[in-house]
Amino acid sequence: MRILKDYFVTFFILALLIITLFFCINYFPQESNNVVQAQDITSSKTHEACNNFNINDDNSHNSTTEKNNVIKPTKLITGTKISEDILKSTLNDKEKLQILNNNKYNLEDRILYYLGYDKDNVGFIYYDLDTNKYIELNENNTFIAASTYKVKLNVLTYEKNKVDPGLLNKKLTYKDSDYEEGTGILQNLCKIPPTPVSELLDLSIINSDNIATNMVGSYLGGHDQVRKEINEMFNISIPYDENITTPKVELKILKHIYDNRDDINYSHLINALKSTDYHNRIDKYIPHNLVAHKVGSSNEYIHDIGIVFSDNPYIFIIYTKGIENSEEKMAQISEAIYNYQVNEHKE
Repeated sequence: MRILKDYFVTFFILALLIITLFFCINYFPQESNNVVQAQDITSSKTHEACNNFNINDDNSHNSTTEKNNVIKPTKLITGTKISEDILKSTLNDKEKLQILNNNKYNLEDRILYYLGYDKDNVGFIYYDLDTNKYIELNENNTFIAASTYKVKLNVLTYEKNKVDPGLLNKKLTYKDSDYEEGTGILQNLCKIPPTPVSELLDLSIINSDNIATNMVGSYLGGHDQVRKEINEMFNISIPYDENITTPKVELKILKHIYDNRDDINYSHLINALKSTDYHNRIDKYIPHNLVAHKVGSSNEYIHDIGIVFSDNPYIFIIYTKGIENSEEKMAQISEAIYNYQVNEHKE
């Protein structure tokens, strides 16, 4: 009996080994294949998830775009064309003004008709900040910037203050090389005291102070350097070693100021632009408190650029060269645009 019992145990162990070996041969390869398949599925799902993420990201971007109502700039078309009979007729200045201010006619046609032959020596942009609709004329023509350059100087300084927060409070010392007669109040002082950059910037805008402008510009490396850095910042391709600009360039600058109007420093700049001493151009016939602007004058070059904070805000930029009564003409055009914004901009 003991022999049989030992034999049975041995047989049982041997059978168990055979079953285990059979199980290993038939099960584990299948499991291995299943693992490989599972890995392939996981990899595929991961790739799909990445693709879905990109798609969702695009959708999210589109959703944000729709939410923010970002509209591609388009040319403004208004009213009806001015008839050929009117265009060919000889009208006096009063009659031309009546055409300019007649809202039934296309706004661009009215402006061009009012300018007449002068239009070849004018560069302007009207840009509606709500609808992104615009009118432009000779927008890429170059003009001597004159004092409109001072807006760029302010913008660059405020941008530099973001990385050097003490910049605006730094007091600059006047040097003889900073002297320049013309506009401003510092030229009337017997001795110019060390003055904070922030105050010099305000003087450059409100009083168009040339000395204050030179003091800040000199501290930043010179006016050429200022223009070079502005060109790099706004992807501008005009030469920086001359004080020249185009209406299109100034649109970038003013749009940047408007887009950053909630920033404390840009809000301050806008208030300074609203407080300028000069009111004989684009804000002559419209409410001064709505117009944040900067004039520029250099011999035959007469300019004004600004943001009009009406209920429907817009940018108006006008550069002129050698035009008779240029200040009055830009004032009249500005009033016509303002009246359009107020009375007709209700679509």
